[in-house]
Amino acid sequence: MMSKRLLNVRTITGGVKAWRRCIVTKTSTGIVGLEVDLNGRANLIVQCENILEALKGIPETNGYRQDTEKIVKYRLETAMKFEDEEMIEEEIGQGQLEELLEYVYHDLVVFEFFI
Repeated sequence: MMSKRLLNVRTITGGVKAWRRCIVTKTSTGIVGLEVDLNGRANLIVQCENILEALKGIPETNGYRQDTEKIVKYRLETAMKFEDEEMIEEEIGQGQLEELLEYVYHDLVVFEFFI
């Protein structure tokens, strides 16, 4: 599951199909229905920032906000500290980055109940 290899990736840029080569270190999450995110670290950083911004709409005294801020800040700091996705996964200890991104998505859905 964790072998480095070159992968041809087709991207569509401005309506033009282009091929680029990139090094892929993970080809499968091993979880049915959960695709590998080739930009997992960058996406985690962006989504953590989105959550921290969304939390501003919840009162500071709310326990959910306080707990979620602690967790998300830790994830964000870890993702900023390490570039290697395996190191991020190991440090956070809550599964693969793709799973963390799923958790983040669900957090954003939960916010609707508080705002």
